[in-house]
Amino acid sequence: MLGQYFYSRADELEELAINKRVSASHLAAWYADFLIVMYDRLMLLTKNHIVLNEVRACIEAIRLVGVDNIDKGWRDSSLVKLWRVHDTKRTEDKVLAAYARAAICCFAGDKEWEESNADSETPIYYLFLYLVTFGSEVLEGFYDFLKSKIACV
Repeated sequence: MLGQYFYSRADELEELAINKRVSASHLAAWYADFLIVMYDRLMLLTKNHIVLNEVRACIEAIRLVGVDNIDKGWRDSSLVKLWRVHDTKRTEDKVLAAYARAAICCFAGDKEWEESNADSETPIYYLFLYLVTFGSEVLEGFYDFLKSKIACV
């Protein structure tokens, strides 16, 4: 669960994103960038490196192609793979399961966000929420990362 501090951080970023008209597709791409940074900086403590690399490969592929340009068949098969990792690993390897769940967000662009009927105007709260497992240092890092991306728009 997100604490009040990170809710206020998410509020701040959501307001910035709305004011700068940042799309859900851009947010998904930046989230993918951040997840790759987490991997590259060895922030993911798991013993299951083979599956971790498979999750990373899904993130890298969506990052290169873009959520709005992805082949539907590849998108669907990647999502099935990511959900399977999340569902099968969430008790034995919470870090890997959380990373797979966060990766799923990278596949939700403008169309998917509009269809979600969520309460907020952007997916920023969810992006924060799926990083909670990794701790406040990662959440703070994501805040700084996303704020710098939005500022450049």
